[in-house]
Amino acid sequence: MIRPEDIQHMAHLARLEVPADTETSLAREMTEILEHVSRVQELVQHAPKEDSAAHRNVFREDTTPHESGMYTDELLQNAPTTRDGSVVVPKIL
Repeated sequence: MIRPEDIQHMAHLARLEVPADTETSLAREMTEILEHVSRVQELVQHAPKEDSAAHRNVFREDTTPHESGMYTDELLQNAPTTRDGSVVVPKIL
């Protein structure tokens, strides 16, 4: 179960401000969400193997489409600003 203290800790880590009067309701809602996800995970784990095919990418096989870094130089050439092999974007927050 998530406690209001956990909400404040997560908010601090995410650099969010959470009003004190909403901590309890957020803790309750997040606990319900986690319980629901747990039930879904249980169902998936116990699903027959035949059903697992329904949960795959139908657009392409789930394999590595190309060698890692194969297009990095080309991508960086098209970026307006780069630094140390990364695209630089403006800070928005």
